[in-house]
Amino acid sequence: KFDVLVGINLLREGLDLPEVSLVAILDADKEGFLRSETSLIQT
Repeated sequence: KFDVLVGINLLREGLDLPEVSLVAILDADKEGFLRSETSLIQT
């Protein structure tokens, strides 16, 4: 049996999930293709 937890900013929010035994962080937006143009502009 597999249970999958998919979330955004889970590490940033500091959630404590004691029942989680394996964590994988995928960098799906490495090149910034999924972001809007305004998000890509950093001032």
